[in-house]
Amino acid sequence: MSTRHISIALDESVFVAASTEAARRGSTLNALLKNFICDLAGCEGADRVAPRDVLKRYSLGKIPRRQAMQVLGIDYDGLLARLETAGLSIPELRPDEREQTLQALSRTAEAPR
Repeated sequence: MSTRHISIALDESVFVAASTEAARRGSTLNALLKNFICDLAGCEGADRVAPRDVLKRYSLGKIPRRQAMQVLGIDYDGLLARLETAGLSIPELRPDEREQTLQALSRTAEAPR
C-alpha cells in the first residue's frame, strides 16, 4: 500500500497544546492524527500506529532508526528520550555496524586537533 503525506495549518497555540497532550499520552501529534484519520476511514488495526510498539520494534533491532523516527515524528534525541521513558534500550549494533563505528571513532581520535 502506498502512503500519502498531508499537511495542515494550525494556530501556534493549538499546535503547542496538541503536541503537549500527545506527549502526555506517550505519543506524538503525528501518531494521534494518523490514528484519528484511521478511525474516520475505518482502518484495520495494522494501519494504526502504536508508539510503544514502534519503540519496542526499534529497541529489538527489527526496524531501523530512521523508520522509527519517521513513524513517531521525532528526531534522534526524541527517540532516545522516548526509549528511556519507556524503559527500553538502544538496539545493539550488528557486527558490521559495530566495526564501522569503531573505525570511525578511531579515525576521529587519531585526527589532528
